Amino acid sequence: MSTLVDAGNGGEVDTVAEAGRLQALDAYAVCGTAPEQAFDDIASLAADLCGAPIALVSLVGREQVWFKARHGLEVASAGRESVLCPLALRGTDLVELPDLTLVEEYARSPLVVGEPHARFYAGAPLLTADGHVIGSLCVLDSVPRRLTDAQRRGLRTLASHVVVQLELRRRVCQEAVANDRLRRADQLKSDFLARITHEFRTPLTCITGYLELLVAGGLGPDEVAESLHVVQRNSARLTGLVDDVLAASQLGGAAPAPERTVEDLFDLAAEAVAKHAGTAARRGVALELAAPLGPSEPSMAYVRGDRVGLACALSRVVSNAVLYTPAGGSATVSVTVEADRCAVSVTDTGVGVPADEVAEVLKPFCRGRYADERQVPGAGLGLPLAAATVQAHDGKLTFDSVHGAGTTVTIALPRA
Repeated sequence: MSTLVDAGNGGEVDTVAEAGRLQALDAYAVCGTAPEQAFDDIASLAADLCGAPIALVSLVGREQVWFKARHGLEVASAGRESVLCPLALRGTDLVELPDLTLVEEYARSPLVVGEPHARFYAGAPLLTADGHVIGSLCVLDSVPRRLTDAQRRGLRTLASHVVVQLELRRRVCQEAVANDRLRRADQLKSDFLARITHEFRTPLTCITGYLELLVAGGLGPDEVAESLHVVQRNSARLTGLVDDVLAASQLGGAAPAPERTVEDLFDLAAEAVAKHAGTAARRGVALELAAPLGPSEPSMAYVRGDRVGLACALSRVVSNAVLYTPAGGSATVSVTVEADRCAVSVTDTGVGVPADEVAEVLKPFCRGRYADERQVPGAGLGLPLAAATVQAHDGKLTFDSVHGAGTTVTIALPRA
């Protein structure tokens, strides 16, 4: 049965229920969206069924009421306190007001004293499957009146169809998002296979070429030593690439907790600098480690963690700094100690990251335009793997970059 509302029939808002109702509404992601034919058709049917000049599919938000469909009214939304649709939130059945001018709390409503000079209101609630009323399908007229029983039944039925359309709309949107994710995942896989094939082929080609020279003979001692050095360097590159791919396969999975011992972060940073010193020298990049406190003072930068994992994370960050800094630039590694944390920062004067690529930096297999244009080696795994390792140690990796000016990557860990 319908409810005839009289003056003073309000009531306090249940804040918990209201929060749940708003959450249910937000889940449809429909407020403020463009008109859609399915909802417009329902509003038109409601107007014809009830013989009313105005029909609205109203969604009651936090402060606004959004008219997803409107028949006979131009505005697309209005302040929650200035319209009548919140009446439908008072229960789960149709609300009917035969003459708004006789209801004190609505007699001075803008819809009553101004256009469209509403006198009659009837609204059927939009009731979700979990019992939340998110709005109403309502009709308004400029003369006092009542609906017939058949009109009330029809208005309730149409209101239920509004909810069905909202559910269908949500499922279509969810499927579109899922399909988009699948397309992006498929593209990412294709890009990764192409990139990883190239990354493997380059050192393998180099190794094969030098091995053929060694097998053919005729090289002097110095040439043999240089050839073996090149083979060794490319073999190490392959090993590192395999390790990265294996580590990447565990991203997001239930990796075992690292075995933690007390480690000196300054020592680990020094090892990373020493490891990449040769590459930096060949590329013309000045790589240095700044003293933490003073030349004769201990670092005191003790953290608790897996030495191998932390060493790999620092190595990846330092490697990136060297690879993305042109000749003549510099990369500085510094360690700081605070009351509850230790941090190592790697600051370079390299190419930096364009603003539109910053969000992609920590995503696996993503490489920027500079890397592709300059053929910087790597599979786009360095920073994502480093960030995952740091997170597993209850730490945080932050990234700050200015395109054309350089980048600073900071690894902060709880102090032991």
